[in-house]
Amino acid sequence: MEIQFSFVTDEKAVDFCNKIITIMINHFHISEKEALGRINRQWENNGDFVGLDIRYHELTEYWAYLIYYGDGTYYWYKDKEKLTPIPFP
Repeated sequence: MEIQFSFVTDEKAVDFCNKIITIMINHFHISEKEALGRINRQWENNGDFVGLDIRYHELTEYWAYLIYYGDGTYYWYKDKEKLTPIPFP
């Protein structure tokens, strides 16, 4: 599958997003298509992801969990079995 982001990226951002996709696939056992869709839904209205960007202030694992479970879930304190992912699509 060719990765198609719904927001403008540069090479560094593509690499960063691909790492998030890989984490979501490995940790949550979802498809690449779903992981890509979740990232696009999360960031399609956040402007271009190029150059210096605030998104780099968090680790790829943080973004994978936040995009999958949502903000305010405190996923790092809970067992994954007790968390409910954000419905998709």
